Amino acid sequence: MSNGVDSFDLEARKLAGLSATERDIARLACEGMTDRQIGERLSMSPGSVGRDLGEVFRKLGISNRLELIVLCYRHRLVQSEVGSE
Repeated sequence: MSNGVDSFDLEARKLAGLSATERDIARLACEGMTDRQIGERLSMSPGSVGRDLGEVFRKLGISNRLELIVLCYRHRLVQSEVGSE
């Protein structure tokens, strides 16, 4: 059981290591936005968003948006809409 707690704490430390911009990009990616949409929202080029998202993946030890979404929901960086009616 302690492995789950340790894993959660490790993820939390990794998330805390993201810059404010990286956290914003991660959150918007988890909401389903494309690099272009994120760039428009944050006044960045899609290429810059893609590079920053790659850095987010590297820092978090993940390799794709699905893993990012799981991590974001697990750590409540985005809110679930299930049961929010």
